[in-house]
Amino acid sequence: MSYADVTVFLAYFATAGKSLTEPDLRKAVAAVFPEKANDMMAALAERWTQYGWRDGVRNSIKLALDIKFASGGLPLWREIQQIVDVDVLRNVLRVLKDARTPDEVRRVYQGATG
Repeated sequence: MSYADVTVFLAYFATAGKSLTEPDLRKAVAAVFPEKANDMMAALAERWTQYGWRDGVRNSIKLALDIKFASGGLPLWREIQQIVDVDVLRNVLRVLKDARTPDEVRRVYQGATG
């Protein structure tokens, strides 16, 4: 596979956006990376699942911050949006239930990477 093949594939993937269906992607991956298509599709599915979980947890956190702290939760939300580690996000959500102050929530993720 050449550099040009990869470039064409990435251009296709980038421009297709949300209109790209799984069967279309599977076909494109198989055409460009025939020997690795199944592994690549499995890796993509796992990654998309992680993104879905992360987005769902973040949305739950945003709602909980709004209910619990109103506008006082906005600075936390800005910080929490930067967290990519789903486990850290789940811990934030768990602590939010009983937290009395934004600082109690902040302690969960300060120093955590991701």
